[in-house]
Amino acid sequence: MTSLLPAEAGDGPAAPVSNGRTTAGRRSPGAPSSPDPAASVTVAGVTVPLRPGETILAGLYRAGYAYRIGCRRGGCGLCAAEVTSGEVTYDGAIAEDALPPATDPAAPPCLTCRAVPVTDVVIRLAGNARFRCVSPMLAELAGAIPRTDGPTPRTEEQGEP
Repeated sequence: MTSLLPAEAGDGPAAPVSNGRTTAGRRSPGAPSSPDPAASVTVAGVTVPLRPGETILAGLYRAGYAYRIGCRRGGCGLCAAEVTSGEVTYDGAIAEDALPPATDPAAPPCLTCRAVPVTDVVIRLAGNARFRCVSPMLAELAGAIPRTDGPTPRTEEQGEP
């Protein structure tokens, strides 16, 4: 049976679940509604500014970037990524067994569909995630800052096409 981590609810504070620099749980009553209004996510050399309270997945898709995902509700684990820098929290419930085990203590896993950055974060997607820009116009409108040197995100994440 799948057990769920607590979602944000009014039934009192829950102790956050911590894995290195990644924290999961709900905010305590009276806490600010948005973690960090200036938070951003960097993946494969592309930095995308996020809106307050926006999940990593939602922000990347809003900015015209895509990668392999599944349920978008924290249950399947297909959107899992390693947090190599920064801190995230979860506003919604996630299935504990959807979160892959940490293979590197310095880069704990997170589910990008539910992870909301508390600070600027750098994530590493699985090699088969196929991170790519599907809408350059949206990327420009969102203020995404792609790296200008080295391989393109697709080349770096998945090898030669």
